[in-house]
Amino acid sequence: MNQQYLSARTLNFNYLTGKQVSLSLIDNGGLKYNPLIFYIDNKTIGLSIAYHSEFESKSSASIEVVYAEHLLKFDTKIKGYDDGILYLYMPRKVEKTQQREYLRVGCNIKCSIENFTTGTIKNLSAGGAFILLDNPIDIALLDCSSFKLCFSLNNRDFRINCSAVEITRKFIRVKFSNIKDDSRELITQYCLSIDAEEFKRCYK
Repeated sequence: MNQQYLSARTLNFNYLTGKQVSLSLIDNGGLKYNPLIFYIDNKTIGLSIAYHSEFESKSSASIEVVYAEHLLKFDTKIKGYDDGILYLYMPRKVEKTQQREYLRVGCNIKCSIENFTTGTIKNLSAGGAFILLDNPIDIALLDCSSFKLCFSLNNRDFRINCSAVEITRKFIRVKFSNIKDDSRELITQYCLSIDAEEFKRCYK
């Protein structure tokens, strides 16, 4: 897993508002709750949660929240509780961990399953893709164990051997097989560039 530590001052946590988090109370035996992020400013994070007696001011807490393909983790302290909101101090640093073997990013790339049908790649990694089909298909007509996915990326044409991990009449989730190292590297670089642009949204 790719792990980084970021200064919390460079992050705009407003993009996490409404997301569910895993809250662990470090000073109370690691008691766990799953509240929603309700309120954020540059000093405070507010979580929507019913009151519990363990919510003691200045006690330590740990937060985990998923953002895109990353798990964000940080330690903080409880600031107080008021009217259904548990207030935490903004942390100084945040740990960011990539959760997948290959970084997966959202995209809209036109593609074809060779000699069978066309569609749009809606997310992509160096290990596979999720394809939304242009038209419903007859699943029985496709050899799910081996077919070629064709698409273009940054003026480079790809023709990759695939197998179907999941298939319906409207979409196919595929795993790449026997992909060449240079093709895997080019897809990885594309995903990293898209991920960098997406993550900038989380920055001020």
